[in-house]
Amino acid sequence: MNVTIEKLKELEDFFNSHSIPKKIMLFGAITYYDVPRFVWDNLAMLKSGELIGLSATVRFNDLLDLKKAIEEKAGEKKKN
Repeated sequence: MNVTIEKLKELEDFFNSHSIPKKIMLFGAITYYDVPRFVWDNLAMLKSGELIGLSATVRFNDLLDLKKAIEEKAGEKKKN
């Protein structure tokens, strides 16, 4: 997936408009202990062009996975 400025802006808007947990587990195996820092540091690196190619794609996909997990967590809260 190509990382574009528009896609980064969408992700940034999402994270700005949602509560980001301090800690989150993905796929039952990966635990992020400082999610806000991970999000903002990686968005900054992607926007700066510091990460390119496969490295950029991997980090972008990590951010998409976090977005999905936050959305799912928010959906569970609404059900309860």
